[in-house]
Amino acid sequence: MMLWIYSSFASFCTLLVISLTNIDAYDILLGLLLSNLIFSIDIIGGYVIYATRKAKLSEIDVTVDNYPKQKRLLKKKSALQGIYWGMSMFLIMGVISPNFSSLFSWISFFIWLSSGALFGLIMYWYHASNLKN
Repeated sequence: MMLWIYSSFASFCTLLVISLTNIDAYDILLGLLLSNLIFSIDIIGGYVIYATRKAKLSEIDVTVDNYPKQKRLLKKKSALQGIYWGMSMFLIMGVISPNFSSLFSWISFFIWLSSGALFGLIMYWYHASNLKN
């Protein structure tokens, strides 16, 4: 947590120095912000997932007769997660594209729909690996 706070503070100080001194170094700021984002999401998030699996905190105990019902429920929840993620990304990316060009593109729609399906499949695999008989 402290490293993330330090990295955020360093990004803020870099932004302050760039804005006050008229240095054209926005690439440095962008690199610093992106490295902070990558660090906080990938490294810290990956460690949290690893630590919870190692401590067996993410396991879901199910009985043998309840196992097929839980798998069906996971399939439904994962499909809904994938649809929600794909559609929200399609709308967000369409709104921030120039002149809303991605919002009216069928190619963009199918790309985000397939990305949502892949996201739902990965979520299903992750949650199904946590089921324990």
